Amino acid sequence: MKAKVKIEIELSQETVTWLNILVEEKPAASHIPDSLKGLVEQIATHFAEGIRRPGSWEREMVNIMGYDKALTGYERTLPGYENA
Repeated sequence: MKAKVKIEIELSQETVTWLNILVEEKPAASHIPDSLKGLVEQIATHFAEGIRRPGSWEREMVNIMGYDKALTGYERTLPGYENA
């Protein structure tokens, strides 16, 4: 199991309200976690996948955020993840 790092974030009440809609009104067969904390963890994990894996579907999220040239404008993976 990978080590976890605890972080603290502040979100606007409006953002929390919108994210809670995903948690509280999710379809029964969805992959959405059962808590706001779980949802934020899932979003962060997917975003990290977009940085780590050039061919992943998550890479588009990273590119949309404007990191396509600064961070992911080249095909690169982290050591140990070359075949992930």
